[in-house]
Amino acid sequence: MSSMDPNPPPASRSRLQRRPQQERSQARFDSILATAMRLFAEQGYEAVSMREIARATELPIASLYMYFPTKLSIVREIWSRYATAVASQLEAGLLRLTSDPAGYDIGTFIAEMIDLMAELQGRSPVYLEIWGVVEASPELRALNMADTMHVIAVIGSALCRLEPRLGKAEAESLALVLSEAAHSATKVALALPPVARRRTLKALKATMLLVSRGAMAEVARR
Repeated sequence: MSSMDPNPPPASRSRLQRRPQQERSQARFDSILATAMRLFAEQGYEAVSMREIARATELPIASLYMYFPTKLSIVREIWSRYATAVASQLEAGLLRLTSDPAGYDIGTFIAEMIDLMAELQGRSPVYLEIWGVVEASPELRALNMADTMHVIAVIGSALCRLEPRLGKAEAESLALVLSEAAHSATKVALALPPVARRRTLKALKATMLLVSRGAMAEVARR
C-alpha cells in the first residue's frame, strides 16, 4: 500500500533522487515509469537493466539516474502510486460509510474497494511482478508493512464507530482479515481467465461482507 506512515524508515538508495518540478520533467518522469512497467511485464524485473530502460525511454543513462538511482526506486514509485490511489478511496469510502451508513452500507464499500484494486492492478500485468519485488526487498517490505498497519488502524477506527461495542483490538483484527483477504484474493483472481476472475471477485465480496457483518453481529449479541 502507500507511504502514509507518519514515521517512514530512513532514506535509502531506493528513494527517488529527484522529483520533477516542471511539466516537461513530469512528462519524462511518467515516461520512464511507463516504459519500465512495460519492460518489467514483458521480461521480468531481474532481466531488465537500467541501461535498457534508458535506451527504451530515449534518455541518456545519466538522466535516468537523476530521477531513479536504482531499479528498486522505480518499483517503489509504481507501488506507491497504486497504494496512494487505494488509500485515497479507502479513506473517502470509510468517511462516507461512518457518516451515512444507511445510504452507503458496508457491502457497497467493500464492493467498491475490491473493484478499485482489481481495476488498478488489471491495467497492467506488471503488478504481479511488482508484488514479488516488494516482498523480496527488506526496505519495501517494511514500508508495505507500515502502510498495512496504518490502513488497519483506519479501518479499525471506522468499524468501532459503526459498532461502538467492538473493542479496538477486535476491530483491528477484523480489519487485518478483511484487508489482507481483499489484497491476496484480488491478486490471485487477476491471474485467472476472465470468467473465473469475475466469479472469484464476486465470491470475495460476498465472503468479506459475511465476515464483517457476522463479526459485528456477534459483538452485538454479547
